[in-house]
Amino acid sequence: MCTFVYIVQVGHIVCCITQLIRRVLRQSLILLHRRGWLSSDICRLADLLHVTVLDGLNDHIPDGIRFHLNDIFIDELDRTAGDGQVNLLLLYLFCTCVEVMF
Repeated sequence: MCTFVYIVQVGHIVCCITQLIRRVLRQSLILLHRRGWLSSDICRLADLLHVTVLDGLNDHIPDGIRFHLNDIFIDELDRTAGDGQVNLLLLYLFCTCVEVMF
């Protein structure tokens, strides 16, 4: 019984963390969209992702978080820029960060 409760609690924590990552990413992209996809803002977000979550050399960040961000990024970008104005600079910078990660 204790093992089952522990697994359920850990599963709930993981679910909350993945939802939080998605929400933070979505709100970051919404802010970029509202500000007109300024290159300086896009570079700032890309730099932030590169030195934190997508830093492949940082062993303190679990790979699962990196993989989750990679998995949701394009979906959230599409959802945010639903009018078809996906910024190529943002895609390029994200791909550069992903390339460094692996």
